[in-house]
Amino acid sequence: MTPQDMLGEVRNGMLLQRVLKGADALDVKDAMTMATRNGAKLLGYREAGKLEQGWLADIAAFDVHTLGYAGSLSDPLAALLSAVFPSERLYDRETDGSLSTKEDSRE
Repeated sequence: MTPQDMLGEVRNGMLLQRVLKGADALDVKDAMTMATRNGAKLLGYREAGKLEQGWLADIAAFDVHTLGYAGSLSDPLAALLSAVFPSERLYDRETDGSLSTKEDSRE
């Protein structure tokens, strides 16, 4: 699963709750908590799902200084679920240490 896939699933879940129960049914922070901390608990991990010393964690970095995130920097967490981002711009670390994009590997 790529970071964009996970964020897309969180976004879809949040939007479906809003369709069913109203615009304020599930906010971004609660949706992300459900996907991270509560998701880890569901899978039986008691010390995972948040960035804290001694806990298991993965980190994903996003360049929010692109057109797709324009106007959304006042709430970066909401930007990840609300802004448009191109899924083809995924980066992989090559064996020589360089970065390549999924787009590069199609050439």
